[in-house]
Amino acid sequence: MERNRDDSRAAIAQTVEAIWREVLNRDAADPQDNFFDLGGNSLGVVKFLAQIEDSLGLDVLMPEELYQTPTLSAVVSTIESRVRRADSSFPGGTIAEVFAERAAEAPEAIALRFRDRAVTYRELDRAANDLAWRLHREGVKPGTVVATAMARTPEFVAALLGILKAGGAYLPIDPGWPAARLATMTDLASVPVVVTDEATDAPLPDHVTRMRVGATDAAGRDDGPDVEVAAAGAAIVNFTSGSTGEPKGVLTPHHGVTSLLFPAAYTELSADTVLLQHMSPSFDAMTIELWGALLHGGTCVLFDGMFPSVSRLRAAIYDNGVNTLVLTTALFNVIVDSAPDLLDPLVALILGGEAQSPRHIRAAHERLPKLPIINAYGPTETTVIATCFPVAELAADASSVPIGRPIAHREVSILGPDLTPVAPGETGEICVSGPGLSIGYVGRPDLTDERFITIRTEDGRPRRIYRTGDLARVNPAGEMEFLGRADRQVKLNGQRIELEEIERALEAHPGVLQAVALVHGEGVTRTLQAVLVAPDGVPDDLRRVLSRSLPDYMIPMGVRAIDTLPLTTNGKVDRAALTELLDQV
Repeated sequence: MERNRDDSRAAIAQTVEAIWREVLNRDAADPQDNFFDLGGNSLGVVKFLAQIEDSLGLDVLMPEELYQTPTLSAVVSTIESRVRRADSSFPGGTIAEVFAERAAEAPEAIALRFRDRAVTYRELDRAANDLAWRLHREGVKPGTVVATAMARTPEFVAALLGILKAGGAYLPIDPGWPAARLATMTDLASVPVVVTDEATDAPLPDHVTRMRVGATDAAGRDDGPDVEVAAAGAAIVNFTSGSTGEPKGVLTPHHGVTSLLFPAAYTELSADTVLLQHMSPSFDAMTIELWGALLHGGTCVLFDGMFPSVSRLRAAIYDNGVNTLVLTTALFNVIVDSAPDLLDPLVALILGGEAQSPRHIRAAHERLPKLPIINAYGPTETTVIATCFPVAELAADASSVPIGRPIAHREVSILGPDLTPVAPGETGEICVSGPGLSIGYVGRPDLTDERFITIRTEDGRPRRIYRTGDLARVNPAGEMEFLGRADRQVKLNGQRIELEEIERALEAHPGVLQAVALVHGEGVTRTLQAVLVAPDGVPDDLRRVLSRSLPDYMIPMGVRAIDTLPLTTNGKVDRAALTELLDQV
């Protein structure tokens, strides 16, 4: 058989199927055919794998993998994934260096659209260079974390790029967050400078320097400071909720971003890409929305406003020619139920943040069967996406949507308590390795050592992994299925929330003796609730007190006071009983 290195999914499937039929002496093949049910034996395994390697030029399947998942569909998926990962590469430079290449290639191309403004790559580059020099004179150097407290405008993007050009790592903060939380974040990250604009007034600590920026169409510079930054160096800090009651700052390296976006086989990214940036700047998904466009020479459309309603999203998409969109599960479900036409102009759709609803997925696929929709999974610590699943492959009888297989440059294993791989079908913890891994948590070496550990592979090599705390199993098709958390962390509207952090804030109120936070409801009715033991009832000032330490998305929508918390027979809080209590309201 002639060597075939056409790496399209269809070509790989055709090659594998042809070898499958030849080895098993079959005239036809069905995706659910089992190699061994059709007469395959150990000799057939050797012959099959040898022909696969000869045809594709790669050793992409181990004998034990064929024994564990012996269906044709599982074999094709595994081989297709391995071929793409073997052939893929990503730029060796920093985010700023890759952007500079795009700006040099097409300086007059439109980089950003905002309201009636169109900012070219040249204009954005010059504005960023100007700020980079200001930061450089302020003492910013590689490793320095610089925060931004700005509205979503072209100036905000220029600030992020300018920080990177100066060698720093950017930390987007929400100006509406409580002063105590901002103080904790800037302290943990050792932030010396916060870049802001004229319209933003964040409650920042007195010791940080505020640097205000102006319009991107003002005079800029053609060159930035000569700063040497390693691709493995710090680029972004995103804070997530922490179980200790203190937020965690995840430090992402440059090559975490470049390895995410190149080759990006999970979606189409090019100079023709028009991506809408509508997520909160503090949310890690902005990494794809912004740099997914700018590092490929495409256009990023900046959503005008803080919270995207369906009508405003529709206007932003249709008015600006948006063709690629990233949505949280909750927002996607609302769109499918109330405004599915919003998706009509798209050529690519990425979903993530929470477990997907099969009903909504099927409805979207039935309406737009040619639209590539992927279900993406990945904690912030793995740079946004670790695995993905093309929803077109969802089985007709599936009761859940798989999270799929690893994307290029990500290695994902499901490990047991002893940190060794579990058998297919068994539940284990999702552990991720590769260049997408975070450097660690800023200011928290103890937590970094706890979650990022080094294990030994089967061949004895050391391998740094991130223990996600998420549980999963591999189904018969070889796809990973998400099963929930090993702890009490939840995701709501795409935001990662530690329920313990909310409970600590509730119990800090003098009128609250005990508190339990939980997520209640399903789908669009899924909300954050709290049940208290409070002798005088729910305190009138509870929400105001919580707002001093928690962002809005972590403040319970409903709070109920009871005399005592129900307990299980082993003395733990009976959360099922609390859920039933809330069901009665």
